[in-house]
Amino acid sequence: MYEAQLSSFLPAIRDGRLDFAIGTLSAEMKLQDLHVEPLFESEFVLVASKSRTCTGTTTLESLKNEQWVLPQTNMGYYSELLTTLQRNGISIENIVKNRLSRDNL
Repeated sequence: MYEAQLSSFLPAIRDGRLDFAIGTLSAEMKLQDLHVEPLFESEFVLVASKSRTCTGTTTLESLKNEQWVLPQTNMGYYSELLTTLQRNGISIENIVKNRLSRDNL
C-alpha cells in the first residue's frame, strides 16, 4: 500500500505494476484508457484555530498575507485550490510548494 498523488500512480496502472488507485481527478488528467468509478463528492473548507478567529470571521481574503504551503503538484484538486486562492487575493509569492508532512509543521 502506498500514498501519493493519483497522477503519480497513473503510469504504474497503465503498465500493469499497479491494479488500481483512489484519488481526486482534475480536468488535465487523461483517463480515457482507464476505468473510472466515482466514489463520493467532498467539500473543501478552511479550518482555523479559535485563537485566529476570536476577532471575527476568518476568510481567504483575511489570510491573503499569510504564507500557504501546498504539495508539490498541480494535479487533482490542487490546481483548483490554487485558482481559488488567487481569485481571493492570495499572491502566488505567498504560496510555497513543499512536501511537508503534518509531522514537519
